[in-house]
Amino acid sequence: MRREHGFTLVELLIVVAILGILAAIAIPAYLGAQTRAFNKAGKEECRTLASAMEVYYQEHASYGADGALVGTAAINGRYPAYLPSTDIQFDVQVQIAGGGQTYTITCTPKAGGRQFGNSMTALTLNERNEMDWQP
Repeated sequence: MRREHGFTLVELLIVVAILGILAAIAIPAYLGAQTRAFNKAGKEECRTLASAMEVYYQEHASYGADGALVGTAAINGRYPAYLPSTDIQFDVQVQIAGGGQTYTITCTPKAGGRQFGNSMTALTLNERNEMDWQP
């Protein structure tokens, strides 16, 4: 009598089902961790800019003229201590008001970037160090 080697169809289906269950658990956990990491990157970008703005404030007793600064090049031109991340996934904007005494930094995920589509769409930070995600 000759013995056949190999797996039966039922055995293969069980293995595929187990792999599917493991993937259903692991993939959402990975995506959640990735989103949290990108959110932290946005917070750090805002805090880095806020630190540079505080350096400027100490030297000039003002954050600058009222108005908006859009983009890292314009912001770095005003606040040279600000060195944007090399892999920045956010569009950064600064709104200065109150005669140069208040500001709001807004970090919005870049369209098509890794963070785009996150439920937390914009991060704001002001001169009182109040940080909040805007839906």
